[in-house]
Amino acid sequence: MLVAAAVTDAPISLAELEQILEFTEERLIAALSELHTLFLFPKAPAVEGEQRYQINSNTKKLVRLVEGNSEFYARIERRSKVLAGQLPAADQGVIGSLIRQAMVRLNGEQKAEAERIMLGAIDRYPNHADLFGFLGYIYRRTGRIADARMQFEMAHKLKSMNLEMYLQWQKMEIGEKEWSSAIAVAERALKIMPDAYEIIERKIYSLRQLGFDLHRGLHAEKAAKAWSEAVTEVEARMKSPEELPAGARALNASMYYSIVVCLDMLNRLRERNVWLERWETEHPDDAQIQIQKDFIIRKRGSLEARLR
Repeated sequence: MLVAAAVTDAPISLAELEQILEFTEERLIAALSELHTLFLFPKAPAVEGEQRYQINSNTKKLVRLVEGNSEFYARIERRSKVLAGQLPAADQGVIGSLIRQAMVRLNGEQKAEAERIMLGAIDRYPNHADLFGFLGYIYRRTGRIADARMQFEMAHKLKSMNLEMYLQWQKMEIGEKEWSSAIAVAERALKIMPDAYEIIERKIYSLRQLGFDLHRGLHAEKAAKAWSEAVTEVEARMKSPEELPAGARALNASMYYSIVVCLDMLNRLRERNVWLERWETEHPDDAQIQIQKDFIIRKRGSLEARLR
């Protein structure tokens, strides 16, 4: 752990130490406690919202001097550089080939073999986010939700930029009706890919459904907060027809549906009707519009509060 903190000039986080050393969190914390006792590791200040450790410069120089020529130091230094993106973990063609091999096995119902291929690949390339992401997908396909979640988390820790990984993770959480988790996944993905329209649409859907769960649980204030957040998201993220990404019309229509439902539940009826009219203008062939109008009329007696 001391060597891992010494190979880099920058402060290092517990998560990065975990990836470089392949220690469990419990083992890292035990080592950290021992190093604190020996005054070799400082308490970690918050750097960019994360606890990061920076060992004393003299300690760092001594570690490099004593261990710098060892194979152990070289191995730790390489893992550190891979994690920092200074070295490739493996040629992307090799990674793609391994994933394709696993996909063929998975589609052929050879689930154990697909898992074996990915576990072997991770053993060879332990810092490649796409491998963890695909192993998460395998576990999701085979119903191992907790294992899938763990692998998706690991892919995110390794700074995955793979949109499909986040979509699969978000889809899994939605399938489990874990609305708060689905929202958290969306927020992580949108920090990396702020214009990912499908992620945005699923976040809005999850906020809407979270509101209904809270409403049924008689948590009226929290339900209203979730619906209000969904409305705010639509208002901020909705794209005009000419700005829509290819194939995104259905996502756009879904966002209209969500904002109309949420505004109705919030009793913001005049705003609801503005969005209902926009929905009908932009998606005149959407059968869901008339279904929603009929539902509102049955619920409230009329559409009411129409704009003059």
